[in-house]
Amino acid sequence: MSREIKIGDTVKYSAKFLKSAGICTGDICFAEGKVTGFTVLSKDSILAEVEWLKCLSGTGKVNVKNLIKKGRLEAD
Repeated sequence: MSREIKIGDTVKYSAKFLKSAGICTGDICFAEGKVTGFTVLSKDSILAEVEWLKCLSGTGKVNVKNLIKKGRLEAD
């Protein structure tokens, strides 16, 4: 699984994703959530089911490639 994200991990959107989408302000930059499950669309496309805890509300599905574990540093 991409970036070794597992059920129960606290995640946030990666800086690389936010930059690529042109997002540099707002709640989404600080959003944190817990992974509650996965939906596998193909071997290269996996969606994490995220229960947002901070700055966003509800549950959403996010491509695991756009997430990073909280506290992990990103490499370019």
